[in-house]
Amino acid sequence: MTNQTAKRDAGKPKLTLVPHQIIYDIARVREYGNAKYLDPDNWQTVEIERYRDAAFRHLLKYLREPQGRDDESGLTHLAHLACNVAFLCEMEKEEKQKMTKQEVEKATNILLTAIRNDFKAQGKANDYTQNKGGQNGENRSNKQIPNRQSSL
Repeated sequence: MTNQTAKRDAGKPKLTLVPHQIIYDIARVREYGNAKYLDPDNWQTVEIERYRDAAFRHLLKYLREPQGRDDESGLTHLAHLACNVAFLCEMEKEEKQKMTKQEVEKATNILLTAIRNDFKAQGKANDYTQNKGGQNGENRSNKQIPNRQSSL
């Protein structure tokens, strides 16, 4: 076991295990794309399905001719495939994070609905909605949400 006192990196990916050639290949494809589109972040505006299609096209061309090169860039199909897969990995991560944010928003809305319904059941339906939205997010009155004990 490694001493984790000086540097706590247990559980973190050991990036030095990644073969260096794929990093160079992706960088070359990115440099080509940056020169062509004049925007290093342009790839983030493309629909994910287009990268899936591009990756598949380059995979098929690579399988047909392993040393083959892309007609437009002159770079290998394998390098383009690696870059497309890198984009897909990043976009899938972002999509998962968006879904998580959407799930949090959904849970928050469910909770707020439950609070509103609770107020309605207590005959205080307007307390919550009228007090929400004072100046600078402050309540318009000093009323507190009642602390109910659960009957469970």
